[in-house]
Amino acid sequence: MTVDSVQTLQKAYEHVDDIDLFPGIMSETPVKGALVGPTLSCIIGEQMQRLKKCDRFYYETSDRMIRFTSDQLAEIRKTSMARIICDNSAYASRIQSNVFLMPDDLVNSPMKCSEISGMDFTKWAERDYCVVDGRIVSMGKTRNITPCVSCTCTLEGVG
Repeated sequence: MTVDSVQTLQKAYEHVDDIDLFPGIMSETPVKGALVGPTLSCIIGEQMQRLKKCDRFYYETSDRMIRFTSDQLAEIRKTSMARIICDNSAYASRIQSNVFLMPDDLVNSPMKCSEISGMDFTKWAERDYCVVDGRIVSMGKTRNITPCVSCTCTLEGVG
């Protein structure tokens, strides 16, 4: 905190333990590279961890009944805010790949929306087969791909 912030809080509160959360976090100096101070940074980080770890429907869950296949997860991870803006704007034709940073000709230069990769939704198509190295393997069947490698087609993909 700046000296001015400390002095202002000293005038408003009798003891440091009496400082209310909001005035305290708003008085903190932001941590390097952030807009918030260490206390709010910690609170936000803790909340994000709880949202991820405690949400049984979080997209990276290991629950066999609701999890995505590895191919589906790979497609989800391709998603970017730039792609979302391009897909949902009638006016966006060029945009920097990291929309949260200012455009920069060296490391974050604007590109055509058509150059930003999107998701392949065919990974969600329900099939009763898997494709391995161009070969079709029926659901529940095992096929030898090489003399040392065999693959079984399951609802979750090839195992």
